[in-house]
Amino acid sequence: MRVKERGEAAGMGVALFHRADPKSTSSDPRPPFVSCSTKRARYCPAMTWLRSPSSICLLLMGSVACSTPAGAETGQVRYVTDGDTFRLESGERIRIANIDAPEIHARQAKCRLEIERGEAASERARALLDGKVVTFKRVGHSYNRTVARVRVDGRDLGEALIAMGVARPWLRHHPKPDWCS
Repeated sequence: MRVKERGEAAGMGVALFHRADPKSTSSDPRPPFVSCSTKRARYCPAMTWLRSPSSICLLLMGSVACSTPAGAETGQVRYVTDGDTFRLESGERIRIANIDAPEIHARQAKCRLEIERGEAASERARALLDGKVVTFKRVGHSYNRTVARVRVDGRDLGEALIAMGVARPWLRHHPKPDWCS
C-alpha cells in the first residue's frame, strides 16, 4: 500500500494522513501517519492542530480568511483619551486615521459646544473600545501618537464613529471640521 504525502490532499474534509501497510518492505524512514476517514476527519487526533484559529490562519496564509490583514498589529485598549485617541496596554497612544472628533479640553476647543460634543464622542468611543482588543495598521505619526486605521469587532472604528455622528471625515493637510456651528 502506498503512503499518501501530506500535500496530496485536495481539500478540506479529505483524509490527509494514511497509515502505511505494516507488512510493507519500504525503505522510507519516515514514520507512518495516522489514518483518518473522510467522515471523521474533524475528530482525527492527528488533525487536532487544525482546531486552533492561529493554525487555520497559517494554513490559509495569504487568503482573505485570515482575520489580521498583512502589516496589521493587535493590542488591548487600556483607556480612551477622547473621541479619536486611545491608549493601548503597551502604553502606545493611537490616533484614529482619517477622522476628527471634537476636542474636550477648553484650551484646544474653539467653543463650549465643541467641548460638549467632544465629551459625547469620548463616551461613544469608550463604549466601543474599553478593554477590547483592536487591530490597527500604522499610517503615520502625529504629536507623539501613532496614526492608524483601527478595526474593532470586525468594523472600521473611524467609519463607525462617523456613522454615529460623533466624528467627521478628515484627511491630513485639509482644514479640520468646524464643531461650533
